[in-house]
Amino acid sequence: MIPIPNLQALVDERQKHWKELVDKHFPPEGTDFTLVVLKAHMLIEQYLNALIIRHCGHPEHIEDIRFQYKDKITLVKALMTFALADQVWEGVLLINTLRNALAHNLESPNLQNHKANLRRLANGIPYSIPNINANTEYGALYTVYAFCQLHLGLTETLMGPIVEQAREQLRATMTVAFAPKPKKA
Repeated sequence: MIPIPNLQALVDERQKHWKELVDKHFPPEGTDFTLVVLKAHMLIEQYLNALIIRHCGHPEHIEDIRFQYKDKITLVKALMTFALADQVWEGVLLINTLRNALAHNLESPNLQNHKANLRRLANGIPYSIPNINANTEYGALYTVYAFCQLHLGLTETLMGPIVEQAREQLRATMTVAFAPKPKKA
């Protein structure tokens, strides 16, 4: 097993960062739902991008690829060394569905169904957030986003040192394995 130095410090730093993101981009309830959906979508996409880059030995080779959001989800799921809860992926996809519905038609006929699915998912998440009512559309969105952010962010935080140390061990092994052999006299 690869030891992770200062694991608590990593988690503490990331929690501070997550709280700053939420405080900055998720204003109090009553804010325009469409705007909050767009921000949640963008922030989740940043986590997906970070996870993809974290797993690439040479991310410069994929910089010019324009992955769609669903492609990023599929790629992250494939790159994961352990499975995340199905609710994480359902939430990530539902936020994408809401974003697409609102981006292409502010009066989308499916919007109420999507909001109902959001409330259903939020109420099925195994923990609650203080002062947030998951039965409101904003509270449901906040709950689902926070759940996805927590899981994706913590995965990115924990996988970073593990992937880096594994790469270093592999490089060291490869250097020894492929070192030129001394010529026999």
